[in-house]
Amino acid sequence: ERHYGLDLENHGASFVDGGVDGKAAEFVPNDYLTAPLSTKFYPSRGLTISVWAKTDDWSQNNTRMLSITESGGYGLGVDMDSADKVATVYRNGTYGSVVYDVSSLPTGDWHHFVMTYDRQYLKLYIDGQKVGENDAGGEYDIGYSSANRLQIGAEASSGGGPAGNYW
Repeated sequence: ERHYGLDLENHGASFVDGGVDGKAAEFVPNDYLTAPLSTKFYPSRGLTISVWAKTDDWSQNNTRMLSITESGGYGLGVDMDSADKVATVYRNGTYGSVVYDVSSLPTGDWHHFVMTYDRQYLKLYIDGQKVGENDAGGEYDIGYSSANRLQIGAEASSGGGPAGNYW
C-alpha cells in the first residue's frame, strides 16, 4: 500500500479520517507498518523526525511510534520502565536518550513529537517546546549494525520485521 509517499507493508493498521491533516494510521495491539529497505532511512550525520501521535493511555509500557533500533539506529517511543525514554539514537557505541514524563500529556489529543540529532545533541520537542536534550560529548555519526527496516508502530528487529513494543 502506498501511504505518506512510501510503499508500506501494512500489518493490520487502519487508515482513518481525523488525523491532523486528513488520514491517520490507527494501531491496535500488534498492528504496525514496515517501510521498504532503503538507505534513505539510514542517515549517519544527523536527522530530524516529526510524528503526530495520540493515545488514550500515555502510561502504555514500551511502545514505539517508529523505530529502526535493533543494535543501532534511532527511534521514538515510550519506555515507562526506563525513566520515560522518548527519543533514542545510537552513537559512539551506546544509545543516547532524551527522557520526558509523557504521562503529563493530555490523552485523546494530538501531540507533535520532533527529535533532532546533529552529531552531538539529541533534542526532543513536544508540541513546539523543547523538553529535553542529550549531549554525546563530541561529534558522532549514527551507528547501525544490521539492515533493519523502519517500523512504524513497532520496535525494529534485526530480521527486518518487528520485535514487538507495538504502539
